[in-house]
This record gives sequence, C-alpha cells and structure tokens, in this order.
Amino acid sequence: MSARVLVVDDEEVIGLLVRRALRGHEVTVMTRAVDALASIKAGVTYDLILSDVMMPEMTGVEFYRALMEDAPDQAAVLVFLSGGSLPAATDAFVRSAGNHCMDKPFVLKELKTFVEVRLAERVRASLRSDDEP
Repeated sequence: MSARVLVVDDEEVIGLLVRRALRGHEVTVMTRAVDALASIKAGVTYDLILSDVMMPEMTGVEFYRALMEDAPDQAAVLVFLSGGSLPAATDAFVRSAGNHCMDKPFVLKELKTFVEVRLAERVRASLRSDDEP
C-alpha cells in the first residue's frame, strides 16, 4: 500500500534518509514547519506526518498545536521525532499529546517497520469507522 508521508525536519539529510527508507511511498520532505503548515492549510493531506520536535522558527509542538486548530485530522497522524533530551515542558507535552514518538537516531529498517505499522493501524481504524452506522 502506497501512502503519502510528510517529513518535517530542519536537518535535510534526515528527510532524505527517510525518503530512501520509505521507497514505495510518496514522501514529501520539508525543512520548515511553517511551509508544511501552509501546504496542509492549502488542502494537501498526508497519511502520516513525521515531525522533528526541536526546530527553529516553529517547533514540532507549535506545528502540532497549529494542526490541532486548522487540521485536527492531520494532527492525529503526526509522529514526533525526538533527537534526544527535551526541555521538561516539551517532553511532558509530547508524552501527553497521545501521538507516537520515535527517537533519533533511528535504524532505517526500524523506521520502515514503524511506519508500516502506523499505516496499517490507520487502515484498520478506517475500516472500523466504515462499519459503524
């Protein structure tokens, strides 16, 4: 199953590595969360969004909060990518948001498996909601 995946990470090399690991999916890489938010506000949707937590200009938490206001369905498919220890308030928010979080650096094979599991969960959830009256 091919999916639309958005990678938002200020380190361009991370996006390129993720794109390589997720060959077979349509992977869009953006280095600025504000650009990703503008794209989503313009109507582009993704099956999965992988977003770095710590970025300049707009953090992953700020990006998530903006999505919650403007596109909650897209906020629901966001996975936080964390590159290590986070400030206490940020760590607490990420843990309380209810979204998945994956630590960087990650093994590309593990990332691919992680993404496939998340996408399969979405398909199952969609099928369940289609069965409800």
